[in-house]
Amino acid sequence: MLLMYYILKDKEPVRCQDSLKFAEWLKESSLVVKSIRIKNYTILTIFLGIDLNHQDEGDPVLFETIVFEKSLCNRIEIDRYCTWEEAMNGHHRLLNKYTKLPSSAN
Repeated sequence: MLLMYYILKDKEPVRCQDSLKFAEWLKESSLVVKSIRIKNYTILTIFLGIDLNHQDEGDPVLFETIVFEKSLCNRIEIDRYCTWEEAMNGHHRLLNKYTKLPSSAN
């Protein structure tokens, strides 16, 4: 399977045929779409820059939201998306979910 690279232009993923061009873009860009710490959780949504859809069909999977508890070493939930809009909706859904959870006693 051939690795497909993508860059973001105005929140739209654009396929990048050249890995060197991708690396140059990566040096100048942040992959973080949105990040927030709430209670004991960090909710981080990123642009991956590579397609994680390992199927022969379907849209490229280019974004993911990860929920960490206490530290960035303790991943407790992950969701992946194809578009910026889906990623933002997913980020807000998880933010809402973890905002409603009671704080753990530490």
